[in-house]
Amino acid sequence: MKALKVKLYQETAVYRNPVTMEVIECFPLPPPSTVLGFLHNLIEARQTIPGIDLSIQGTYESLMRDYQWYKKKKVERGKSTAKNYPIVVNALNGVNLTIHIRADDKVLEKLHDASLSPPYFMHLGRAEDIVKFEELKFVKVEPKEVEEIKTPAYIPSDVAKRFELTGILYRLPTYYEFREISIGKETRKVREFKWKDFYYVEGGEVGEEIELLQDEDGDLIWW
Repeated sequence: MKALKVKLYQETAVYRNPVTMEVIECFPLPPPSTVLGFLHNLIEARQTIPGIDLSIQGTYESLMRDYQWYKKKKVERGKSTAKNYPIVVNALNGVNLTIHIRADDKVLEKLHDASLSPPYFMHLGRAEDIVKFEELKFVKVEPKEVEEIKTPAYIPSDVAKRFELTGILYRLPTYYEFREISIGKETRKVREFKWKDFYYVEGGEVGEEIELLQDEDGDLIWW
């Protein structure tokens, strides 16, 4: 089995939890939907690319809390007003990500070539959180016996339960589809995400040896 392996570095990153408001909480790793958006932007895809599987793992050096001004608009009796108030934003510093991508060979080749010469300064999360490509290559994926998880990762809940791995349970957005809704006399297209359960597992010994997917560098893969 072949996969495209991408290692990325971000000096700062905010992977916002969409259900938080007054205090913007940050996921420890980018959700699948964020990475999928990044990949689609990389090859300037105009339509959703089906059949992409992702394995997302990585580390960060520290968590910073920042204050930002937020402008909230309100419309009453036909008049629009805006109010500024501070919010707390949690941001990650020194982020190192390892992403394995499984897809059609033509899609992988296109992603590989585009990564060598991105169309613009690529970002992951906020527009100001620029990414640096540290490594890019095709790898061979094989099952191997392992005793330890070395890198924090998002693990699909069914895989985590199968191997009795414990961590923080997240329901994360993955692919999205456009759906039309009516607002007054207008019709708009909105994104409707598909959600999937993942465990964020920080790592450690797994007890008995278990058979997991690995690349030739020894990095685990969670599909």
